[in-house]
Amino acid sequence: NEVEADATNRALWGFPLDWPLTADDYFAHIYPDDVADVRARIEAAIEARGEYHAEYRIVCATRGNVCWLAAHGRAEAGEDGRPARIVGVNFEVTERKQAERALAEAVSLLARERERLAIALRTGGMGVYEWRVDDNSVWWSPDAYPVFGVDPATFVPSTESFDALVHPDDRAELWRRTEAALAPGETFSHTYRIVRPDGTIRWIFNQSNTEHDAEGRPVRITGVVTDVTDEREREGHTMQLQALTAMLGAAGTSAEVAD
Repeated sequence: NEVEADATNRALWGFPLDWPLTADDYFAHIYPDDVADVRARIEAAIEARGEYHAEYRIVCATRGNVCWLAAHGRAEAGEDGRPARIVGVNFEVTERKQAERALAEAVSLLARERERLAIALRTGGMGVYEWRVDDNSVWWSPDAYPVFGVDPATFVPSTESFDALVHPDDRAELWRRTEAALAPGETFSHTYRIVRPDGTIRWIFNQSNTEHDAEGRPVRITGVVTDVTDEREREGHTMQLQALTAMLGAAGTSAEVAD
């Protein structure tokens, strides 16, 4: 159960140079939640006469706070074939573990943000798209397909397949506005009609932004599309009602004059 350790190892763990060490001294300094895992790995190496790898926390003697160590070692047998010793090395990996934790938190945060965005898109009947101008590739979010009434299992987004969905009377104006938006890189918005595969005509509101590279060349257009057919129909009904009201008012005035 005795342990031989060099000065660097003793300093890291906080053991005096003249202090006889045992394996129990090391296990006593390992973070409680990590002890069982480290023991299991070492015991498995002894049983298999093989190597072990472990990462665990200790209270770092040089700083007085919790730090991470990585340990690599192997079990060696004596002349009689029985386990005789463990030879290994350990070193601090706190910065790497902190970076891994920060990355994991960032990934988790991104996942939550994407889920919130997906909920918002589904609730609002909106979809997101990205058109890479340099290689002419197109990506649609899952919520964009129902906006255009197409099946994501069979429909492949591209400038050509999208163009085929746009109402023939609106294509020229849509692409003219798109081309005009490439140069300044400003927010671009437009409302146009599409003809879904089932023949229904829907109104789509598009708002997007153009990104440029260091040389000022357009790289991608990212935008949001929304089905605004119901709003357009309500606006149309309102305009018809206003026009009818005006006509009735004018007719009433004429009747009064005639009277």
